[in-house]
Amino acid sequence: LKQATLLSSNYIAAYSVQLYKTVLLLKNHSFIHQEGGLITMQQSIRIDVQQILPENFPLQCNIVYLPPPILTRYVTDAALLKEYDKLFNNLHLQFVHSTYFGPRGSTEASRSKHPFQKALADALPSTVKIIDPVDPYVMKMSLSKYMTNFQNIWTNKKRFNKMLNYVIIVLLRIHLAPERGRIKRERIANRTLNNRSRQQLHTESSSSVVK
Repeated sequence: LKQATLLSSNYIAAYSVQLYKTVLLLKNHSFIHQEGGLITMQQSIRIDVQQILPENFPLQCNIVYLPPPILTRYVTDAALLKEYDKLFNNLHLQFVHSTYFGPRGSTEASRSKHPFQKALADALPSTVKIIDPVDPYVMKMSLSKYMTNFQNIWTNKKRFNKMLNYVIIVLLRIHLAPERGRIKRERIANRTLNNRSRQQLHTESSSSVVK
């Protein structure tokens, strides 16, 4: 039982990394519609975050670019939208398992049925290395639990709505009340600095008492 638990953990860790790499592709790649209907991934120019901020707005993080936008045709064409909506559903998660962890990989027939999933898999060749072989039943049960947790987290639209609403609120504050926003940022920065100073003084005082 202990060995099975260890192998299951190793498999899920490797699977999670592979799925994360798949998601990260969308940070700087876009789906491109080629002649003949073939869909591929192509590196795209990302959006400079400064384009949606006021001129000379001070950036306080390392985020300089935003992911490229989705092409309009993928949300206006009913057939393409239907396929696009299948990204990262249970069938796609199973497809990721078959492609990178299955004994024979995914077949060309199954890959061709879902062009967006195929494009992601083609753009990310397998580099998975699992030292100890995992029993197929263990992988099946582990993946089933992983998919349930994954869907429970991301199928709730409130999560996305809350994040997007927050982005809109922040942008409105930056553009419509820049001075108030500047004062608030300075107040937060000063408060953080004061808290660190008090913590440092407390640490030094404690050290002196111990000595």
